[in-house]
Amino acid sequence: MQPPSILDVLARTDVPFVVIGGHAVNFHGYVRTTEDADAGFLDLYDFIPGFPDVPPSELFADSVPMGALRFVSLRWLRRLKERAARHRDLDDLENLPTA
Repeated sequence: MQPPSILDVLARTDVPFVVIGGHAVNFHGYVRTTEDADAGFLDLYDFIPGFPDVPPSELFADSVPMGALRFVSLRWLRRLKERAARHRDLDDLENLPTA
């Protein structure tokens, strides 16, 4: 029996979060490997990293539900990837659909 993922545990305990990073990239259509589970927590941050004037509630409100999870919207995923601008992020941007 495989243990539940951290995302499953967070969803079951009603922690407000949005899946970001590689899992969100896969969700939006560019399938690639990822080694971790990235999540943005609604009540942990008072801003979105890279966007200090935007409250996290905007990221959450624009997210896409799938079952018990919420994924960052494609529009926000592309914005986050553009701002981070690491090699992997730039590769993701080339392969993700346009928003």
